[in-house]
Amino acid sequence: MAEETPSTKTEALEEPTLLEETQAAIKELKAANAIKKELLEREEKLKAQEMLGGKSAAGEPTPEPKEETPAEYVKRVMRGEVEWQK
Repeated sequence: MAEETPSTKTEALEEPTLLEETQAAIKELKAANAIKKELLEREEKLKAQEMLGGKSAAGEPTPEPKEETPAEYVKRVMRGEVEWQK
């Protein structure tokens, strides 16, 4: 019968097996999924309150486009953002 040396015993104790690693990963995923589920439920409630409370973006007037000043136009031309008609 072969005896294990002390160094072999400590190595075996330090390294988790593949099964243990998988079980630990499963526990972490289950915990993360539970947190995500709770957050999604809270988000759904907030969106429903927002829609029912009249705070949604629907029905808001669109902002009028700002008129460009000559100085802003010159800056756009100098940056090359204006396409010239040919």
